[in-house]
Amino acid sequence: MVSADNGPYRSATSIIGNVDTTDGNVVIYNEPGKVSHHEGFKVETVARAQNISTNPFMTKHPATFIGSDDENYGGTIRKIQFGLGEP
Repeated sequence: MVSADNGPYRSATSIIGNVDTTDGNVVIYNEPGKVSHHEGFKVETVARAQNISTNPFMTKHPATFIGSDDENYGGTIRKIQFGLGEP
């Protein structure tokens, strides 16, 4: 059986808030912040890492990752930068 969910895809991620690291309170912005567009990629998850210096990501600065579980090719995770690309 072939899935009807084979794309093409165009996804976008944006910053809608943050967690205050001093008290753990969640702050939701009035308007979404920076946006990153992803051609040909179905974003199904977003994760934020703070100063991770162990495998597999080897980042010494905060980083944002997107992931997808493609029905035909398996899972993928990508490190992204906000503010790149145009809508």
